[in-house]
Amino acid sequence: MGATRTSKTQSVLQGVARWLATAAVIFSPWLFGSSEPWAYLMISGLAGCATMAWLFAVASARTPDFVRPTLSALLLLLIVVAVLQMLPLPRGVVSVLNPFSATITDSANSALSDLAAIGDTESESVNYALSLSPSATWRSVWLLVAYAGVLLVLINTCRHWQHMSSVAVAVVVSGFFMALVALVHRFSGSYNILWVHEPRHHGSIFGPFTNRNHFAAHANMLFGMALGLFLSSQHISEILSWPSWRERIAWLSSRSASRIALAAFAVVLIGGTSCATASRGGMLSLAVGLTLAAVVVTRHRSVTPSARIAVFAINGLVLVIALWLAREEVFMRLAMLATVVENPMEDLRTIATGDTLRLYLRCPLSGCGFGAFRHAYTIVQTPALSDRWLHAHNDWAQLLAEGGWLGTVTFLGALIVFVRYIVTRFVELSDRARLYVLGVCVGLCTIALHSIVDYSLHKPGNALLLCFLVAQAILAIHLRHRPQEKAVRHEHALLRSMQHDGRRTRRSWLQGTTRKRVMRGLAIAALALMSLLMVLQSRALRGELALTRFFYLERQAEKTDDVALLEAVVTRALDEGELVRELAPHNADGLADVTAAMLAWTLDTRLPRELRTRVATRAIESAMVSVKGAPSDYLPWLTLARTYFTLGMWDHAEIVLKQARHLVRHRDQVRMFAAPADE
Repeated sequence: MGATRTSKTQSVLQGVARWLATAAVIFSPWLFGSSEPWAYLMISGLAGCATMAWLFAVASARTPDFVRPTLSALLLLLIVVAVLQMLPLPRGVVSVLNPFSATITDSANSALSDLAAIGDTESESVNYALSLSPSATWRSVWLLVAYAGVLLVLINTCRHWQHMSSVAVAVVVSGFFMALVALVHRFSGSYNILWVHEPRHHGSIFGPFTNRNHFAAHANMLFGMALGLFLSSQHISEILSWPSWRERIAWLSSRSASRIALAAFAVVLIGGTSCATASRGGMLSLAVGLTLAAVVVTRHRSVTPSARIAVFAINGLVLVIALWLAREEVFMRLAMLATVVENPMEDLRTIATGDTLRLYLRCPLSGCGFGAFRHAYTIVQTPALSDRWLHAHNDWAQLLAEGGWLGTVTFLGALIVFVRYIVTRFVELSDRARLYVLGVCVGLCTIALHSIVDYSLHKPGNALLLCFLVAQAILAIHLRHRPQEKAVRHEHALLRSMQHDGRRTRRSWLQGTTRKRVMRGLAIAALALMSLLMVLQSRALRGELALTRFFYLERQAEKTDDVALLEAVVTRALDEGELVRELAPHNADGLADVTAAMLAWTLDTRLPRELRTRVATRAIESAMVSVKGAPSDYLPWLTLARTYFTLGMWDHAEIVLKQARHLVRHRDQVRMFAAPADE
């Protein structure tokens, strides 16, 4: 990479793309983990701008090329699989590739046709697709493109070690301040995220995340990156290699000593904050990651003694800080593991994992669709799990259920290519690069283990940081790779020319002008697709912002006692709900919440009759869009049934309620107005 000369324009475009991608990684966790649709759409737009800048630089380059083409191709293939899941297909194709989806769609279309027959109107049928919820899979496509875009932009635009280290330092500095803010927030006793944001669904808030487990996963990955920067610092080996203690003591008054002390404090604070969350999965995964790092530096001969001392010192400091910050809560949380070990099959997460594997067996080839888990899980959910589970609390099992063999094999292929790239070139690296990769791999190991017991990677803030770590590991190897030199036989030139060992040099299948044209054509095609995707994302963002305004108006309507003000607020909310239905039809859960709020206003006798009639009409329209967006989810059908029942349309309500009960494992859990706990 460093040997390729670039023009000033190319350097500017690559720099813009690199820092835009880094900005997406930095801002994503601060926007409450980017779990809300409006937040991850904004972050996806930022990542899309970075990708477009990089693609424009590739298309305008004299010698366009891509780094790590195999890994890039597998990532793009994963996006293609997600697109294939959401595309409308003939029923015959769907019945072969995913018979379960065809059966669910048949049932939904039958219910819709019965409604049309009763109402003497034509009803638009649900399209057949491999995904059980094509609208949810469409939202996952946006996220997958953002993740892949950040990864590809970073590994293609960081041309020097300074580029790589500068963006890494920016991310670690942001994580350092995030850890400080999280600790202050924890001891302040506030129940709002960062003291200002009240989430719709409360949880064990820690820092900018609604769940402490997700913050622990994020902090563990930040810890790995900070550890890599600390170990690979050029001052560490110089300090510990000095023969005289007098020189080491004199060094303490230098500026570099202050920098090293601050870096060590950042590493220890981030690791200690992860343990302060009292997340069992976070603490255990961090402990395993640090243990593996200690084993590597102990048994690997190529690791210097100074690095070994630094790793063991960091392990001890993290343990001390963790016990100091939350010693009682840490021991209490770890003691709860004894109950899980004694009765593992009674643990709720174990039960959910079993149900997730059962969902996979319903559609093993293509899966239920990326992002469709929340809309399909109730079909196989065990009655012991009373709450509505939006995720499986096991990212690996959920990947298998959502992606099927097509998505899982593609993802594992990319993972194998990455791991093989790390393992085969680790020994040949320089000392600085080897230590950096070691620290980054600690972060990657923690998230791989934590994903077994939680769904942290379904938070875009964590997924983007994971892509950043993968890019850092690849860059550290690519920029500092030093292949071992082979022994040269000193022979006469004539003898060397006459010898032939039968081996052929590996050549690219595309060379010269043809390769340039193909690479430039791929960049232009990808740039056109990204432009179209950005337009669609901006449209969806308008709809999600309208949904946010609708929720604000809903809370305002609940607090007001003035009839005139209530009527004005509801009228404005109807306009916002119309925007949500037109611009964000992919958000089935949001439309269901809009319908529920409108249903409550329909029963409010303080409102004029004409306005309540308008509200009821809009409620039916929103519920119908929600049903067509997630035909496998019982909750939109139940919301539509309640709307019909409230308006006195008994026959319509009976048909829709029957369909809602058909989509749960136990039908007695769904009642018209005796709402189950999972809503």
